[in-house]
Amino acid sequence: MNATARAGGLVVALALACAACATPVQAQLAGSNLLLFQLGNWPPSMPDRGTPDRESFYDRLDVQYVSATVLAGLRFETDRNSDLENEYAGFTQRFVDWQGIPSVPMVSAPALGLIALAVLVVATAIAVVPAQVAARTSPADALRAE
Repeated sequence: MNATARAGGLVVALALACAACATPVQAQLAGSNLLLFQLGNWPPSMPDRGTPDRESFYDRLDVQYVSATVLAGLRFETDRNSDLENEYAGFTQRFVDWQGIPSVPMVSAPALGLIALAVLVVATAIAVVPAQVAARTSPADALRAE
């Protein structure tokens, strides 16, 4: 059995062990998006307002995660216009609120061991699989035009 098959089997065994130890949790991930696009021109009585044919674009994305103990979310906004005035893009809100969670996370020693083992298996797979693929493919075959 080669190293890739052993690593794959170990990952499957680890996933099954984690699934067996998992407890059900109720949570919700929600999002909303507001997109406004406007085209138009200023009335002739307002020549000092900027370009006569104006375009503006505004977008707001809200994402929230809600569970029994955690509320987290963020908002990303962007505002663009043809006058290139007061434009912005970026995260305008970020928040996290929790209740009933200990200030120091409690993780059992077996769970930490499983996590460490999973990290090692994934790191090994990341290192081994590309090397094996590269060893099986000659550079001439990889670069040959179809």
